[in-house]
Amino acid sequence: MSVARGARTLRGLSIRLRPVEIFDASYIIAMRAGDGPRFRYLNPISNDIGAQAAWIERQRMADGDYYFVIEDLFSGAPLGLIGVYGVAGNRAEWGRWILDEGSTAAVESVNVLMRFCFEVLGLDTIYCRTISENSAV
Repeated sequence: MSVARGARTLRGLSIRLRPVEIFDASYIIAMRAGDGPRFRYLNPISNDIGAQAAWIERQRMADGDYYFVIEDLFSGAPLGLIGVYGVAGNRAEWGRWILDEGSTAAVESVNVLMRFCFEVLGLDTIYCRTISENSAV
């Protein structure tokens, strides 16, 4: 069984991380395929909803790849995206992290993800690769 298929909704104090679903394709495109300085350091993605849905389907079946929508716990409104992937042995990389402008979910979303990595997946090492010029991250 793929470990990604075992992903579940994770709760914090004011946010939850829920596994990305096919219906999130348009939200992911809106979050990741924008124009301007905020999107400068993101890997480019297609604006095609069908292509994004196909990517989500492959991602959901991949071992060691967890991708979440960050949601407001009370309203259910999406606030951003975050993931952990490349799980190998006791280590993995986290990233795919982007928040709506003005969101206050940054610290809590990373905290909930780290709790998942260390307490649920049993990992010892988590790392993130960030371009040094990306001072916002």
